[in-house]
Amino acid sequence: MCWGYNFFGQLGDNSNTDRLIPVTIRSGQSISFVPPATAATGATITLTASASSGLTPVTFDTWTPGTCAVSGITLTLIGAPGSLCGVRASEPGAAPLPAGGSVASAPQQLRLIQIPITPSLATLDIDDRAPITQYDAATDGMLLIRYLLGYRDSALVTGAVRGVARRNATQIAAHIATNLMRFDVDGDAQILATTDGITILRRLLGITDVAAITEGVKNSSRRDADVMLAMRRRSRSFVRSALMAKRLFIRGYNHKMAEVGFSKTRS
Repeated sequence: MCWGYNFFGQLGDNSNTDRLIPVTIRSGQSISFVPPATAATGATITLTASASSGLTPVTFDTWTPGTCAVSGITLTLIGAPGSLCGVRASEPGAAPLPAGGSVASAPQQLRLIQIPITPSLATLDIDDRAPITQYDAATDGMLLIRYLLGYRDSALVTGAVRGVARRNATQIAAHIATNLMRFDVDGDAQILATTDGITILRRLLGITDVAAITEGVKNSSRRDADVMLAMRRRSRSFVRSALMAKRLFIRGYNHKMAEVGFSKTRS
């Protein structure tokens, strides 16, 4: 801090005003900037940050133009799954201030946002029994949840594999282990039965309402729409699978009724 005669600007407060009381010549500042850790390709994010000095605006740019683009406060992810987006927050400071002195530019804040590898249709056909039970909640969904709960060998597959699957228990476990990070649909860097497993299971059941799919199980700040995008599922595929499962159930039920002497026309 400085005070006194300032005709030549010798106090260093960016003015020629004499100062009778001490003034801060140059104060520092910092930036608070916490973007999401992950976001699916194609997602848009509204960036927010604040400077401890109260100066505005905090500006944003990227040093990875191949994976994301910044326009004002809007970030758009354009990179391939598995790539990283780099976002930089800056505040240039100000001089002179009305009360004298100046504020130094804030140290830039650099953040990386991961674009997660997303599960493909082939990845979710866990028992490899397409098209009979392809993307099926009772088989593929149950196998995934059991694996995430720690079940292996016969405990993993008993009652969850129907007919002749192309993968046995060891191969199913290896398939899930190989693609494990692809099942992190809520983007919290954890693959859990109670979050990712339930989210995927609900989608495999044919549920299309985004809020219903993620309610009570999403473990991150990722938007519901981005969770859906991370699963990269077309509603038509899941609805078709759900309808197929329903038809197979009804067919099996009618067959059992016929065996005990009932029919659709019998009262």
